[in-house]
Amino acid sequence: MVNRFSRFLGSVGLLAALGCASPPEPSVSIPERLTLAVVDTSPWKPAGPVERYGRKDFELVVGREAANYLPYAVTELEVLRVTKDDIELEIRLWRCKTTEEAFCLYSVQRAMLRGNRPVELGASAFADEMSLHVWKGRYVVEFRGTGDYPPETTDLRNLAELVLRYIDEPSRPPRLVRALPPEGLWRGSIFVFRTPETIKLSLSFPAPGFVGLGKDDKGRYAVEGVYARYMFSTHDATIFVLAYRDPDRARKTAETFMRERYRPEAKAFRDKGWVTEAELSTGARALTFLKGPLVVLVPPTHASKQITAAMARFFKNLKRMSDQLKAKDK
Repeated sequence: MVNRFSRFLGSVGLLAALGCASPPEPSVSIPERLTLAVVDTSPWKPAGPVERYGRKDFELVVGREAANYLPYAVTELEVLRVTKDDIELEIRLWRCKTTEEAFCLYSVQRAMLRGNRPVELGASAFADEMSLHVWKGRYVVEFRGTGDYPPETTDLRNLAELVLRYIDEPSRPPRLVRALPPEGLWRGSIFVFRTPETIKLSLSFPAPGFVGLGKDDKGRYAVEGVYARYMFSTHDATIFVLAYRDPDRARKTAETFMRERYRPEAKAFRDKGWVTEAELSTGARALTFLKGPLVVLVPPTHASKQITAAMARFFKNLKRMSDQLKAKDK
């Protein structure tokens, strides 16, 4: 099993590198085509030319938030401002190399804006008090209002649908996200992390230093992770999926997670091979699930049976994807 999962993750790369080839770049950018379209078909009118920013210049638009975006393969940011009456909106189009990378960026934006609510647009969308964020294809599109303009008015929704018409690409998250069983999964909780700064957005990870996030000596991200929450009938569970390049490093993380955090205070400790479990005096249980270079860490939960069943399906889904990939390559 170790070799099988090692080959699988090694052959397809780490989490956000799992993807399709980038579609060809359009000769005219989406904001430029949109500028022409809004003049003819929308009450919104352009308030200036399209602005373009490369990776080195993201900070000019989003300030320190740029540090959370740069770990992902975002190639360009295009900004178009539009007005209607005395209202101004800023449309930001983040273009990524693949749709998987765009999902990663979108998931981090969602994690940064707590209290957001889901919206039915594109492949996935959410809104907070001042902005609307949509993921579709290789793009994450932001609509940012000024003053007290709410982000879910009919006019803004129509504008968003107009923008999304120009993005005719498939949308899919990375394989590790697609493999998560849907039963009980709170999809709005999911985000992909690669750095210590990003994992802190979960607000619940204990002492993330031992995970080894960041770049290795070859300039590659040493581990990529997925955070998600499952909501069952009476209890919930938080999971941290960590994909390493080396099975030994994954095993070390699993052992450290248990040894330093939970085993000393556990009233019962069980090692069942791929599952390790520490039962605390409260009745909650911390768990690890380990197969090859992939480990799932679960802080104490009262839903240990449900999350164990979910993780069994998760690894089964990954094996099925691995088999499909091998069959496709033959």
